[in-house]
Amino acid sequence: NTTGDRNVVLGSEAGSANTTGSDQVLIGYNAGKENNGHQNTLIGGSAGLYMDTGEYNVAIGCSALRCASGTATHPDNNVAIGGGAMHSATEANENVAIGGNAMYDITTGTENVAVGRMSMSNVLAGLRNVAVGYNSSLALETGQNNVSIGFAAGATVTTGDQNVCIGVNAGNDQ
Repeated sequence: NTTGDRNVVLGSEAGSANTTGSDQVLIGYNAGKENNGHQNTLIGGSAGLYMDTGEYNVAIGCSALRCASGTATHPDNNVAIGGGAMHSATEANENVAIGGNAMYDITTGTENVAVGRMSMSNVLAGLRNVAVGYNSSLALETGQNNVSIGFAAGATVTTGDQNVCIGVNAGNDQ
């Protein structure tokens, strides 16, 4: 770090390409390796690995908020907790993903909430969706304003808008 201030870095290759980032906590192998953002907390092996200028993010878990390799990534104001949570983010903003692989494929989605392993794991550019429960909204890619609560609720909805699915397997093709 050549011009950044007040960083805490612990782990092999953690923050190693950071030249200007400030006020960051980067803990774990490759955590925040390429990050030059500000006020990020990235904890876990490869957490925030390819994030280049994201700000105000919290990522806890192996490969949480890892971001896409070889592309400009600027996710802001996200919380990703769990291995692989928000793994592929590029321009995703203001999302909360809690659970292993929650919102795994997200790229540009905004204001989504996913709680539960694999919840909303295929979302790419969803907007204001809520999924609570294992595999809830599993196949959702670009939908808006959907709510899925329960085990696999809304798991087969891919691009729908304004759906509400509550209960085990609610809203799914059987």
